[in-house]
Amino acid sequence: SARFQSSASRAFDSWRSSTFSVARRFAAAAAAKAPRCRYCRERITPGASALDFYYFGGGGGDEESAPGDLDRDGDGDGRGNDAVLAPAGKSGDMSVRELRRACGAADTSWCVDKKELRGVFRIAGGVCRAGECQSRLEGSCTKTLSCGHPCGGVRGEATCLPCLRCAPPGPGDAGWTREGKSRPPTADDPCAICYVDPLGAAPAILLGCGHVVHRQCAIDKIRAGWPGPAISFNHLRCPLCGASGGEAEEVGSAQFPVMRHGSLDEEIRPVLALRDVVMRRGRRRLLAEGNVAELRPGGEWEGRPGELALQRFNYYKCGRCGEPYFGGLRECGGEPVGGGGDANGDAELMCGGCSATVSGLSGACAKHGRDELQFKCRFCCSPAVFFCFGSTHFCERCHVTRPDFKPQPPPKTCTKATCPLGVDHPPHGQEFCLGCALCRATDTGY
Repeated sequence: SARFQSSASRAFDSWRSSTFSVARRFAAAAAAKAPRCRYCRERITPGASALDFYYFGGGGGDEESAPGDLDRDGDGDGRGNDAVLAPAGKSGDMSVRELRRACGAADTSWCVDKKELRGVFRIAGGVCRAGECQSRLEGSCTKTLSCGHPCGGVRGEATCLPCLRCAPPGPGDAGWTREGKSRPPTADDPCAICYVDPLGAAPAILLGCGHVVHRQCAIDKIRAGWPGPAISFNHLRCPLCGASGGEAEEVGSAQFPVMRHGSLDEEIRPVLALRDVVMRRGRRRLLAEGNVAELRPGGEWEGRPGELALQRFNYYKCGRCGEPYFGGLRECGGEPVGGGGDANGDAELMCGGCSATVSGLSGACAKHGRDELQFKCRFCCSPAVFFCFGSTHFCERCHVTRPDFKPQPPPKTCTKATCPLGVDHPPHGQEFCLGCALCRATDTGY
């Protein structure tokens, strides 16, 4: 009897081990065949997509198959069969209400018939439930292109992004405006802004210049602002165009090209308004300087005084009033040693008018008021751009090197004839107002 029980126990253990082994092999095979998420490219396990509670029945639901049949090869392209959708445990097709509920965060507002809803449902089923992937799905266009691939564009676009998964079109094909330039991108090409994810991994936009980037990457680039205290607008450029990209910039435009797309308008509008103010003030300063050789007929900047002003002058954003103000020439101001500052207005950056008010100085230019008042750096012969401690003006370099920490200020070694500012100022270590910057530009050219 004991021998029989031992034999039976060994047989049962062997059966259980073989059963579990077969089950594990089936589970591994099923996981290997599971579709990949459209965005993160991870396998979608049961309970990880919008299709958790639905079957795809071919030919009216008689022959049921797994949700993975949407994308049998797991390549993430979203193309699959036209199976009839049915709720789990039920026969027949899903109702419109059930389809909309099953689509979750995906955009169904454009759908006018059930066939379009089915297409949205299939796209939603190709996205896992990870928070980032669901957020990307919510901002994505959920239309299906004529080639059968899902659109890779953003939600609410009137015209879909050309397919990034089909073979790149040739010059002159509909949807592309890059004749004679580099080839159109594919879904596997990296985004030219983040260089982390391929274009197909997030909603992308076709810029006015013809390049394709992730929409969120473009927004983050605009919001990051300029890299140092001096205002610049290179963060508005397409990374593949112009001076910072790989293609030649067209000369003769009124302003340098920026990233253009309807979904970026809200983010880029206030920055463009600031650029217009800076260019207008720069043009006014160039006019005060008189005959500028670069603007003459045949000159490098002919017809583009605003762009020349951006190239030649440093402007800063006042941390008190928010207005841009002149801070010297770029060639002698430059970026401070050790890096930049707050891109959107350091609290210590203060225009001449505000610093004059804080310092209790009265008086103003009879022609230009207090808006163009300018102070000298307390420790060198440069125009001040920082106003610290409510009493001290610094240029960019002195704001970093901090000569105020030394026992004595630097000695004055210039005269009115040799001073870069063209004035006879008091010894370093004292505050000195240079007066109206525009009037000085007219008189001294600086």
